Amino acid sequence: MQQQMLGAIGRARAAAGDRMPQTSMERELVTTASLPTFVTSVASVCDVTDEVREVVLAGGLDDFPSRGADQFVFVMVPTDEAPIHGGYAMAEWREVSAPYTTRPLGAYYTVRSHDPVAGSITLWMVLHGHDDGVGGWAARCRPGDRVAIWGPREGMGAPVDAGAVLLVADASGAAAVAAIVEDLAVAPNVRVDVVIETTNGEPLPFPERAGMSVEWRSRGDAAPGTSGQLLDAVRSRDLDADDLVVFGAGESREMTAIRRHLRDDVGMAATAVHAIAYWRRSAS
Repeated sequence: MQQQMLGAIGRARAAAGDRMPQTSMERELVTTASLPTFVTSVASVCDVTDEVREVVLAGGLDDFPSRGADQFVFVMVPTDEAPIHGGYAMAEWREVSAPYTTRPLGAYYTVRSHDPVAGSITLWMVLHGHDDGVGGWAARCRPGDRVAIWGPREGMGAPVDAGAVLLVADASGAAAVAAIVEDLAVAPNVRVDVVIETTNGEPLPFPERAGMSVEWRSRGDAAPGTSGQLLDAVRSRDLDADDLVVFGAGESREMTAIRRHLRDDVGMAATAVHAIAYWRRSAS
């Protein structure tokens, strides 16, 4: 699909010449053109909860750069029809046309942590209970399995100049929230409030911080992305819009509802609200 869109953009640009402004997709490609691809492998696997698996990747990552909290990578995993060779690069992944059966599966993941001394990165990968996609690979992966990662790219970063920070996420965004809390160690006066929804309210291993409030919410029997627990948690708080920064990560519709509440009801500025869609539930 991306290649088809780029082809259409190219034809339109050829017809319009310099009058046509650069599209967001073109700006994206320019910005990310220099990002490297690293071929690495699984070093260890550990289930931190029933729905989150910690996967440590190591080997070939000596030059992996650190870009701070909420940095993320595109993870590519092999299939029977699409192996990953030692020199695999993102350019190869992009060149494959529909129906994409001959390219590795891919998805974005936040880097939970990076150990430059060990040459490793840690990912928290949500287990979806089925064999599809990268989540299915995460449920099956074993030490020694080869993968490729592209990036990292920068996310929001730790809001060290804020007076207060509210961090809201489901399990898919928990790694980003934990990384932001760790990076906020350089700003001990920032008040930090965390809300994370998991299947049964089961806590994940989380960094400690003096005075930080952490609330673990259970979605109960509700399907992922439908419980409304995160929005309820945000609505229940007496928020001061003047010195607050909010970071949210989770299902697209839930993040939209949180963003709308903070902007319309609380009166927060758009620049202070970062509610990011990490995934989207099906319309059904």
